[in-house]
Amino acid sequence: MANVIALIDAIGTVTADSYDAINAARSAYNSLPAELQSRITNYADLTKAEAAFESFEVTNVVNMIDVLDATDKIDVKNEAAVQQAYDAYSAAYDAYRLLDSNQQSEVDGAYYDKVVNGTEYLADVLAVYDFKVTLANVSVDSDMTELNTVIAAYGKLNASVAAQVLTDEEQATYQSIVGKYEEEAAKSVTISFTEGADNYYANVPTVTVGSEISYKSGAARVIDGVTYDGIKVNTALRITFTIAADMDITIYFGEGQKGSVYIDAGSSRTETNSYNLGNGQVVTTLKAGTYTISKHDTETTMFLIQLSPAV
Repeated sequence: MANVIALIDAIGTVTADSYDAINAARSAYNSLPAELQSRITNYADLTKAEAAFESFEVTNVVNMIDVLDATDKIDVKNEAAVQQAYDAYSAAYDAYRLLDSNQQSEVDGAYYDKVVNGTEYLADVLAVYDFKVTLANVSVDSDMTELNTVIAAYGKLNASVAAQVLTDEEQATYQSIVGKYEEEAAKSVTISFTEGADNYYANVPTVTVGSEISYKSGAARVIDGVTYDGIKVNTALRITFTIAADMDITIYFGEGQKGSVYIDAGSSRTETNSYNLGNGQVVTTLKAGTYTISKHDTETTMFLIQLSPAV
């Protein structure tokens, strides 16, 4: 008990640096049993010190924000300067968020806007510097996965900030990557099936539906707003196609169907080339070559095949 009284007396005149002393006294007081707390003769001094320090906390935060350089004075071409400014803004913003709601209401709106908007802006600038690293490690000759990574990373940037920070050369490199990606993506193929006199035919001439038997299922499925007729995947069906580059393939079946199909390089069917349906689809990536799709264990209904450059 005497220790708590001594800790409260040790607070003395409250200043902006009194937090540790006040916190030590409060913690010691709170740890006492209730019957001993009532015997702390200078407890009122503790509550007065806490009230006084609240005003200092608000003043400290306002002062921290006030001395921050305006963001339009920061050289965004200098990463070290941006990082230093961001650290200062973040410290001020963190201090603001530690205030209770009543204290926060005492901070003028202009100060709040400065620290919040500045922290967000500088974070956006630093994100562009992270993007620069990603961009430097990719070229137009990279694979689709890497091209897609760059494009996705750019899409998360603040475009106006990126325009300020990226060099002309970096922006030209990025546009070249976008152009290459779009060129490759344009090679995507959607394969659907149409009933003929003796058989179902693919809408893509190079895709062969290898039988003279009609496999009309009588079912239809709407995919991305388009209705497609189904083709039975039974023992006799073979669908053959050739791709010149690595491609992602998605095969759409009946939405509730289960089972598996073969996707074989060439004509041999092996268990390692068997793919299970998940949510009415088979999704995988194929290397360049010729492939045959055929029934494995269960008769299913196929509606659509989508091929796109591997990402």
